[in-house]
Amino acid sequence: MQLSRISGALAAPDDFDAVFGIYESALPAAERKTRAELATLLKRNDYAVIAARRGKQVVGFSVIFLPDQNTFSLLEYLATRQGCRGQGIGQALFEHALELSHGRPLLIEVEAECGPEAERRLQRRRKRYYERLGCLTFESVSYKMPQLNSESPPALDLMYHPNGMDTSISKDVMRTWITRIYSGVYNRQIGEPTMEAMLQDWPANQG
Repeated sequence: MQLSRISGALAAPDDFDAVFGIYESALPAAERKTRAELATLLKRNDYAVIAARRGKQVVGFSVIFLPDQNTFSLLEYLATRQGCRGQGIGQALFEHALELSHGRPLLIEVEAECGPEAERRLQRRRKRYYERLGCLTFESVSYKMPQLNSESPPALDLMYHPNGMDTSISKDVMRTWITRIYSGVYNRQIGEPTMEAMLQDWPANQG
């Protein structure tokens, strides 16, 4: 399997078409950007769009937000082609995202457990997948994704992989990270009431 960056000068229309096809089929509408919005990420220096190939077929992809002058990165999307799951493709993409993060913690937005039991089982499976890869959940953050389209955003948990970082994360650092995600990933400004609601359970002894 080959992993390659398709953003920037290396972007190719065929690669993007394949990635977008997986993107549409793997992600619920409430979590998806438009095709045009996704295409703009190919030209941004603070994003990496990675395609996983077997032979000539794109079998998975990842989208990583790598903000300048920040102490984190965000795995915005990771998905594999239907019929190719359970073959280590996602793990290879995840480990590559850690490498691209160069020692910065890697954040991940993951659906929280809610709704009917069938949905909860799938949500639990996704969280356990990331836990097996070494990820932890910010239990004291009531994370809210901004609304992208007419669909209401899902309830999310904010997870992270320490990626070698052994220092504690303060409330001020978390505030900075969430503000940067809102502005850089979603092109939104976050209001103070929304931020305070997200961080209201932050332990006092963690800054």
